[in-house]
Amino acid sequence: MPLTQGYTPYYATTNSILVWTITASLSYYWPVTHVVSLAQRCAIVQMDAQIVCTSGDIAIGHVSRLVTLAMLVLASKLVCFVAARILVRRRVANDVHIKSIFVYAGAKYLFELSKWMSCDVYYMDRMSAAMNGILTVQRHETMHALDIKLWRVFSVDLSDEASSIPNHHVLAAAYRRALPLISDE
Repeated sequence: MPLTQGYTPYYATTNSILVWTITASLSYYWPVTHVVSLAQRCAIVQMDAQIVCTSGDIAIGHVSRLVTLAMLVLASKLVCFVAARILVRRRVANDVHIKSIFVYAGAKYLFELSKWMSCDVYYMDRMSAAMNGILTVQRHETMHALDIKLWRVFSVDLSDEASSIPNHHVLAAAYRRALPLISDE
């Protein structure tokens, strides 16, 4: 997504469906196999203190399948991105620039950001924040958040933010329950 940026919404869904379909077909025609070998082996590690025994080995899948699936994902992404570039002839620009360490690439390029911006602050609703990896708890006028990607905890005083949102704004009520994120610049 950092490479494809504004084109991401045009190919992401098609890419997911294509990868899922090919992977399902691959699993049907070339199912995952397992190998089991049973052979009890014991070795004395330390006399009168420790013995280590192995009853067998289990192997599920194969490295060639992993490489095949990885190449499938990369090839599918490339094909879908090139198709999106051809079909969307104009240069796609991301009209909203949010540069926060708390907003990952999927949220930056797939979420609708323009409606949720006010005074250079991006207000992320709590469900979108959870999908973005930020778990929130609101207590009175303070929203506490845990970013599970960065393992950072932070709190935002919502009473300060509420005064900056115009009451006539279409999403004023939603903004008051959302997590305000500012740019890192």
